[in-house]
Amino acid sequence: PKVVGAVLPLSGKYKALGEAVMRGLTLALKGSDVELIAKDSQGDVNLAGKLVEELALDEGAIAIVGPLLSDDARRAALVAEELQVPIISLSRAEGLTAIGPHVFRNMLTNQQQADALAEYATKALGFKSFGVLYPNIPFGVEVANDFWDAVEKRGGTLRAAETYDHDQTTFTSEAKRLVGRYYMEDRGDYLEKLRELREQGLDDYHRRKALEKVKKDLPPVIDFEALLIADSWQRVSLVAPALAVEDIITNACDKKDLERIQKTTGKDKLKTVTLLGPSTWSSPKGASGDPQLVERGGKYVLCSVYVEAFYEQSDRPSTKTFVSAFREAHRDATITLLDAVGYDTGALVRSIIEKSAPTSRANFREVLQHTKDFQGATGSL
Repeated sequence: PKVVGAVLPLSGKYKALGEAVMRGLTLALKGSDVELIAKDSQGDVNLAGKLVEELALDEGAIAIVGPLLSDDARRAALVAEELQVPIISLSRAEGLTAIGPHVFRNMLTNQQQADALAEYATKALGFKSFGVLYPNIPFGVEVANDFWDAVEKRGGTLRAAETYDHDQTTFTSEAKRLVGRYYMEDRGDYLEKLRELREQGLDDYHRRKALEKVKKDLPPVIDFEALLIADSWQRVSLVAPALAVEDIITNACDKKDLERIQKTTGKDKLKTVTLLGPSTWSSPKGASGDPQLVERGGKYVLCSVYVEAFYEQSDRPSTKTFVSAFREAHRDATITLLDAVGYDTGALVRSIIEKSAPTSRANFREVLQHTKDFQGATGSL
């Protein structure tokens, strides 16, 4: 009843991820008589299921933590449910906990992030119209769709949606499409200008020059108040400046810069757009001490809002306790979300074993099922 298993990628491509969770788990269980038995899944789906069997049948573990990767997590969850051993998955994969009553999760899902962003944008910021820009990979599509649903559920509308290749590095076309400057023939004001040019009877050279000026002077159609970019911080730092080229003003909180733009353009009212993002926007600190997203994206990302699953500078007592303990144990290491999630999961398991002393997996599952407001490094579980 005091043996806890872990199935994590401790070698291979995802070794660093597994090691981060292990750092957290080990730190949380330090000084307890809980025995942690970790098995290396190597990121192999079939191995993940086999290791759950070993931990349940050979090691007699009362509960299992992991895996991390989506496919591994589903396979492990199916085996754990069949063997009726409680498993706390650390995967974002949707639908995991629906596999059965022995399958739990301690990780922020894409849907939860989309809900949080939609809730904050509509309620706290008061926005009603939105756009989405996302890469054509499962993560991007899933976050964009979940956000779209979450916005409509709260009475908002989606006014623009554009996708791009996952390895793309320039975003000129996508920015133009978002503001109606790509397919000019769809715009009534552009067609009206064309008619005026025809009536002027200009020669080819002057007509071409006049047409270039019309296209350049055509104002962007910005009918959304916020734009979700469902991608990594590296990509966002490339996208944000491209939006600025098409006159999408994303630094709404910078009053001085807005005044400068007003003087330059002669416009009394400026339409601004707030950028929104998932937790993949979280970036390590750069040479200046600022997040690398800010170093690379500059003023164009400064007024954005994104989900953070773990915030190291939080004033929450449980977060400060974890950060202090981690710094003492790993002085030069960067604290990642997986360190914090590993710590919280270990602390939760330790709390159940020490306070409730479950003698069977059924007992453990019952206590875990009814745990409320457990104060962890990442928040209230």
